[in-house]
Amino acid sequence: MCFQANEEDIEHWKGSYLYSIEEELGYMIWGDKGESKGEDDITGIEFKGLVEGYRDQIKNNNLNYPLLAILGVKKGNDIYVLGFGTIVEISYDLFRNFRYWKEINGIWKIITRIKVLYLNKSLRVNNYKGISWNTLINSLDKLELKNKEGKTITIRGNQCYIDPYIIRQIKEYVISKKEEIVETLWFYREIKKNINSKTNTSNLSQSEQITQPEYICKINSSDDALRKILDNLFIKTSYPFSNIDLIKVILSYLKHGHLLFVGPPGTGKTELTLRIGRSLGENCYTITTANSLWFRRDLIGGESIENNNVIWKSGLLIRAYNEAVKVKDGYYLVIIDEINRADIDKAFGEFFTIFSTTNPDEWSIPKYLIDEIKSYPNKDKVALEFLENYKKYKDEPLKRIRIIATMNLIDTRNLFYLGDALVRRFAAIDFNYPEGAEDIQNYPVEDEIKNFISCLRKKFKDKRDSEGLNFDISPASLKKALEIYSEVKNSLLQQEKLNLFKSILLSTLGTIDQEIIKDFDNLANGCMSK
Repeated sequence: MCFQANEEDIEHWKGSYLYSIEEELGYMIWGDKGESKGEDDITGIEFKGLVEGYRDQIKNNNLNYPLLAILGVKKGNDIYVLGFGTIVEISYDLFRNFRYWKEINGIWKIITRIKVLYLNKSLRVNNYKGISWNTLINSLDKLELKNKEGKTITIRGNQCYIDPYIIRQIKEYVISKKEEIVETLWFYREIKKNINSKTNTSNLSQSEQITQPEYICKINSSDDALRKILDNLFIKTSYPFSNIDLIKVILSYLKHGHLLFVGPPGTGKTELTLRIGRSLGENCYTITTANSLWFRRDLIGGESIENNNVIWKSGLLIRAYNEAVKVKDGYYLVIIDEINRADIDKAFGEFFTIFSTTNPDEWSIPKYLIDEIKSYPNKDKVALEFLENYKKYKDEPLKRIRIIATMNLIDTRNLFYLGDALVRRFAAIDFNYPEGAEDIQNYPVEDEIKNFISCLRKKFKDKRDSEGLNFDISPASLKKALEIYSEVKNSLLQQEKLNLFKSILLSTLGTIDQEIIKDFDNLANGCMSK
C-alpha cells in the first residue's frame, strides 16, 4: 500500500484530476523525484518500495490484492484523502513533462498510473472545472493512523508501507467507502456518456482530418547547421576525421536507417541526439527513456483497462506513425535513451517484424497488428487515428520514421543484453572518453588545471588497461566542474585552486562507488604531487 501525497500543495492534484477527465478517463498519474527512497535492485529505479510492490504483484499474479494508492495531501502529520485507486503502471521518463506540474525544484521522473476507485464527493460535481481547490481541503477526510500503542503515526508522502497494522486501518477506511466507490465509477461513466453523445468515437471527425498539420523535417547538412549542432559540444568517436565530418556521416546514416550511439555515460550521446532532433524542428522528434518495466504495450501498444472496459492502448511506435503522417518532407525522429535498460525479449518482438531489415523501403506493419487493433471495440484516440491513417497511407509514413537509440556500457547492474537481432537493425557509432585535455583546450582555465586533467585521464586509462577499471572523467562531468570552479576560484592561491577543483570534480563524477572514489583520490593526489 502506498501513499501518493505531497506537502500541502493541492494544485498538483488539480492537474492529475483533470487528466483523469480530459485525457485518460478514470486514471490519474502521479510523479516522484526519486529521492531518499532506496534504489530497486533489479531496475535501478529510485523508489524501492513502489517498484518491488508492483513487480511482486505481477510476478505472483497477485491480482486479488492489488497495490493500493491513497491519493492525498499531507498537512503536518495528517493525510487529507482525495481518493484512492490501484497502481496499474509505473514508468520512468526524464524528458516528457506533465503539462500541469510545475517541475521547478526537480523532475517528477517516476510516474505512477492509477486506476481511480474512489473520489471524495467534493470532486464528483457536475461542473468539475468550477471546483474551488483552495478550500477543497476543508471537505476532505483526515486520515489519522495509529500504532499499536495508540499513538499517531507520522506518514510520509510518496512512500509505500507493508506494516500489517497500517494496512488493516487502511482496509477499514476503504471498506467504509464501498458505496462511494460505485458512485465514483458512475461519475466517470456519465462523463463518458456525455463525450460519446458529442463525438462519434468509432471515427475521427471530418474537421480533425481536414485540419491535420504538416511539418517540414528536412535534414540540413549546411556548415552553419552542423556548427550549431556541435556548438560547445565535445564528442570523440573511433572515426578518424573531424567532428563536422562526423556529423555529416551521422546525418547521412539517418537518411538510410536507424542509429545506435554506444559508449560510456557523459560522452555526449544523448545531447547529440537531442540536438539532431532540434535541428529537424520542434515537431519532428520525440524522446523517451527505456526501462526494465517496458512491455510490448509500451513500445507498440496493447490491451489496457479504462473505465472498467478493455481497450487497445497505443504505444511509442503507433504514436510516432501518426506524427510521421504529418511530415510533408523529411523524417520523424524517435529517440530512445538508454535502450539497454529495456528487456528486449519482453518489449521488442514486433519491432523486429516491423523493421525487418536496414532498408526503409522494406519496412511494413504486419497485417495481424492491424487486425488486432480493429478487433477491440474500444480503442484510444491515437489508435483510431492510426487506423484512419493506415487506411490512407499504408506503410509510407513508417518509412519516414527514424530511431536514434543510445546505449550505455558501464552501469551493467541495470542493463540488458541487446542481442545481434536488434543491433543489426542499427548503424552503430562508438563514443569514447577524450584523451588528455582535448575537450577543454579552448576553455579559459589555468594550464595547471588542464595538465591535472591530462595526467588524471592518463592514469585512469592506464588503470583501465591494466586492471579493467571501467571508469574515466567524462566531458559532461568535467564541463560541469569547470563551470562551478570558474564561479568560485577568485582570490585563491594556485595550489588552493587545484585542491578546490579536485573537490568540485569529485562531486560531479556521477558515481557513489566507493572503490572508484578511492581510486580517483589516489590518482588525483599523484597528479597534484608532480
